Amino acid sequence: MKHVLIIDDSRLAREAIAKILIGCNFDRSAIAFVENGQDALELMTMQPVDLLIIGDNLADFTPVRLLEEIQVLENAQNTIHSEQTSQSVRTTKAPHLVLYREPATKISLEQRPDLDATTLAKPFDRHNLCTTLHQLTNSACFEHHQQQDIRLTSEEKAETGGSVLIVDDESSNIEVAAGILKNRYRVIAAKNGKQALTILAKQRGKIDLVLLDIMMPEMDGYQVCSAIKNDSETAHIPVIFLTAKSQVEDITKGFAAGAVDYITKPLQGEILLARVNTHTTLKHNQEKLARQVNQLEETAQLREDIEKITQHDLKAPLASILFHAGKITDKPLASAIKSTVNNVIGMINLSLELYKIEQGIYQFSPVATSIEPLIQDAISGCQLEAENKQIKLVFNNHSKCQASIEPLLCLSVFSNLIKNAVEAAPVGSEISIELTDDNDTLVFSCKNLGVIPEPLRNNLFDKYVSGNIKQGSGLGAYSAKLMTEAQGGQIQYEIEQELYTRFIVTLPAQGQ
Repeated sequence: MKHVLIIDDSRLAREAIAKILIGCNFDRSAIAFVENGQDALELMTMQPVDLLIIGDNLADFTPVRLLEEIQVLENAQNTIHSEQTSQSVRTTKAPHLVLYREPATKISLEQRPDLDATTLAKPFDRHNLCTTLHQLTNSACFEHHQQQDIRLTSEEKAETGGSVLIVDDESSNIEVAAGILKNRYRVIAAKNGKQALTILAKQRGKIDLVLLDIMMPEMDGYQVCSAIKNDSETAHIPVIFLTAKSQVEDITKGFAAGAVDYITKPLQGEILLARVNTHTTLKHNQEKLARQVNQLEETAQLREDIEKITQHDLKAPLASILFHAGKITDKPLASAIKSTVNNVIGMINLSLELYKIEQGIYQFSPVATSIEPLIQDAISGCQLEAENKQIKLVFNNHSKCQASIEPLLCLSVFSNLIKNAVEAAPVGSEISIELTDDNDTLVFSCKNLGVIPEPLRNNLFDKYVSGNIKQGSGLGAYSAKLMTEAQGGQIQYEIEQELYTRFIVTLPAQGQ
């Protein structure tokens, strides 16, 4: 294959196709360019053509009409050759590839099989073009580069990615840029500034870079770039100007508007890919750094929260230690102190695990456990404060089942709820604590005189919501909810007759 003719009214498109052919070891001098059908016909009368690549955007001919004229010309040339040689020769035709943007072009060619034209949709890339040309010509050079492109495409897709918005009022410019980028990036196009801003508004957080033409009607590239940078939702998106302007003042004006780079036309594929890759990578790294900073801030807040939760959970067992400290000679009380100290250590460890529960990364390891001893320990931890308020703690166990839970988590839940009840109940009242079975679940309930204030009822289990305005951290009910749900249970409360509050915890029974 010696001579290739490219027929397209876009200079950028012609040069992009030529660049791909040169990459397939074609001599540049063997590649001819014309921008309309009439020039193509005139050139073909003067020299033979081995391959025709035709765009569907010609001003003077539709692809069907041009191929008809080429067919007439080729038939005439073969007739002349036959008469000159006095021999009957087989008619030969150069392979025809039509690059179409409008679907109607492909349909019209499919209705004319006699024209024998192969079609390829725009925008295209090097891999697609080489694949099509190899099928059309069976030339080894296209097969070689097709295989290279397959490897390159898979590597590029594995390494990078993202979305690029191309803004240009010339369709041919968009096609060239999209053809270069589309194997590596999701490409979106806009024909003017207003359309680009609309797309950015709808694609919040989904556009990684904007390729922006300067010379456009209504809104030029400088105005579009300023609008992007003045919007807090899009200001972080890097903008690269695509321009035929290369004067220092034009470039300076672009940077002043907020652009990060510029690329001059006609576009060079390697340069465009390198610049886009550089700035999308920088953007992704900046976003990653911002997430890390945000995570550090959240971790610091979580550390503070954990300390508050730990302090909240330790009040009851520490009070119990103080209550029994003066009676160390009594063996049962000494045993109670030892049990309480063990609970304190367990709760410290548990508070550290609460961070994992909150982040959804906690590994639940249930064991078959008798609930009654845990409730008795929780009651013991709240006994001193209850006695100070002359509150009677009454526990009734109507269950013989074991629960499939983690003991320390449940102990913390029961301690939280009983302690909250003691704090909320009026002096001299009674708190009723019950354990029952219900449909393969164990149900713990804690009922006290006094009701949750109306403004807190809808979000009681939210973080920092507390019914105890003077003392509460707002983490007791919140942590109880997290720990209950981490074990596959549920927690809720009921207001009875606007006189009593009952907290109810359901837990899976053994084997459930």
